[in-house]
Amino acid sequence: MSQEFCFLKDQELLSDEEYAIALNVCDYIRRVIAERPEYIRRNALDPDVYFPMANWSLDNAFYDGYRQLVAGDRQIVAHLRLFSQMFTGYRLVDLKDARGTHVPNGIPENVDEYLARSVDFPDPWVARYKAVTNQLPIIFKVGPPPKFGEIGWKVDGRIVTRDTYVYVERLALLYEAGLLNQNHSLSMMEKTPLTILEIGGGFGGLAYHLKRILPQARYYVLDLPESLIFSAIYLSVLFPKERCHLLDLSLSDSVLKDCSPGFSFLPNFLFPRLVKSGLRIDLVINTLSMSEMSESQVRAYCEGIHQLLGTTGVFFEQNQDNRAVNLLNASDIVGQYFSGCVNLSGEACLGLTQGAVHLWMY
Repeated sequence: MSQEFCFLKDQELLSDEEYAIALNVCDYIRRVIAERPEYIRRNALDPDVYFPMANWSLDNAFYDGYRQLVAGDRQIVAHLRLFSQMFTGYRLVDLKDARGTHVPNGIPENVDEYLARSVDFPDPWVARYKAVTNQLPIIFKVGPPPKFGEIGWKVDGRIVTRDTYVYVERLALLYEAGLLNQNHSLSMMEKTPLTILEIGGGFGGLAYHLKRILPQARYYVLDLPESLIFSAIYLSVLFPKERCHLLDLSLSDSVLKDCSPGFSFLPNFLFPRLVKSGLRIDLVINTLSMSEMSESQVRAYCEGIHQLLGTTGVFFEQNQDNRAVNLLNASDIVGQYFSGCVNLSGEACLGLTQGAVHLWMY
């Protein structure tokens, strides 16, 4: 029996209304980037913190996907996921590790023909997804929608690739920490209002799954504008009934502190404004990106997180030790700002594949 598979031909196309949402995000990002240098200068912010640095410097190939997306071509926007490998390390166009490869220049021809050869040979992440989700409550049997070029094997009707498994692993770790466990003292399953801040949201994958599990959350995504364009388009389109705020330089405190369910997209250089607003965040998340930052950037975020969490919030952090490639081991720095730490074992997800995981608190 052939394995079910979701090809490009199976995608839900963007409606005119959805495409208009995406174009509005592109306009917003272009405006924010144009205003960034003057805003940083006028507010005496450290350029080494709030301009792209380290692994995300502006001349890096990491931005090849952004440069194509921001132009607003309908086909590129409709296949956004094919241009997001810099966030995930996985190429959907050939279902392989993305290391040493480039973001596609346009949509490659004959993708479905190529993928058809792999349909009956799921990669090992599919089996791991099944093994992990079978041990967890049913809410963890997740998968992305057949939209934006999301392709992969189907398991119980859900699209599964390495990327799907990675998000299941993070959800399982949040469950192990108690945050997604109904019977745990740290549970956020019924907390309302609930505020979550993800620093470095990638294309929006983790936010998508978490918001479906925690629909009452106001979810802040803070990122470099060149990266924020991905999550802002992805999540605004997939959650059309949510209150989605594109926060720019003219934002009011009332909008910034709106804790009603929905999403708030925030350029990284407005982080000091968020910290000074007095907003309290229940959960801060960073996965993989802090160890790609400069030390000054990590310290600036830790100081701000300290204020945003107060004495009751928690910081979920998962990062690789990147010292072997002349970058950071972020947890060495993060640990200097928090008095409490729980090291998560990954038992609920059969071990860790994405780096050491810590739950930081006061």
